[in-house]
Amino acid sequence: KLICHNTSWYLNAIEEGKLKSFSLNRIEWLYVSKKTFLPDNNIVNMLMESKDPWTSHNYFHARVLVSKSIADYFKRRDVLPNQCIVDESSDSLTISCSAMSEKQILPLIQYWIPNIKVLEPEWLKIKFEQNLRDYISQL
Repeated sequence: KLICHNTSWYLNAIEEGKLKSFSLNRIEWLYVSKKTFLPDNNIVNMLMESKDPWTSHNYFHARVLVSKSIADYFKRRDVLPNQCIVDESSDSLTISCSAMSEKQILPLIQYWIPNIKVLEPEWLKIKFEQNLRDYISQL
């Protein structure tokens, strides 16, 4: 499947038996084969239901805490992939989401610093905090 997302083009395809997403502007070499194939209907259905170019069987789930100061942005539209508000209090929102790669979600979370906190999974929280430490050490 070819998909245009935020003015960038992506290709969803099977490579070595795994469904992957490729950014077309990063493809450096292309071989056009004359071979044809029959598409897997399960994969076609999954691609057609997907809202973004990052589609895979290997999703992970995350939860974040969003402060009241930015909560309206997250209520208005999905800021994070496959976003769902699971709890709302007077001072914050708890949001669950799912992504196939940390590269899909970490830049979005980092954009909202200091008004967002990773709750889980623990490995994503650690990666997020390490990115912050790395950034601060460069100042």
